[in-house]
Amino acid sequence: MAPCRILVVEDEPLIAAEIAGMLAAMGYHTVGPVAAVYQALLLIETEPVDAAILDVNVSDGHITPVAELLLDRGIPVLLATGYEEYALSERLMTLPRLQKPYTSDQLMNEVRNICARVMSRT
Repeated sequence: MAPCRILVVEDEPLIAAEIAGMLAAMGYHTVGPVAAVYQALLLIETEPVDAAILDVNVSDGHITPVAELLLDRGIPVLLATGYEEYALSERLMTLPRLQKPYTSDQLMNEVRNICARVMSRT
C-alpha cells in the first residue's frame, strides 16, 4: 500500500521543514511544503494528495480557498494556526486543528487520524 500523501502548506520555513521531517519519519509522503495559497492550488491540480496540513494564514492570505477545494474533493484537512481567534467559515470550523505551538506528538496523532480515515476508504 502506498504511503499517505500529505500536502503541507506552511509559510514559516523552519516549521515546514519540521513537519516534512516528522511526516517522513512516520513513513508518509510530503507534497510540498509550500508557503502560499496559489502554490497549494497548483499542487492540488498536479499532484495526488490524500490529506493536508494547512496553516490558516500564509504568505498570500487566508487558506480558505485551499481548504474548500480539498473538502469538495473529499480530502481530509488538518488546520494549524498560531492565532487564538480567526475567522473561518462554518464548514472550516468543524475541521480538526492544532493550536501553535503544538508538540510533535500532537501533530503525529492528528496525522495518524487523518491518514487512517484515508486508508479506510481504499
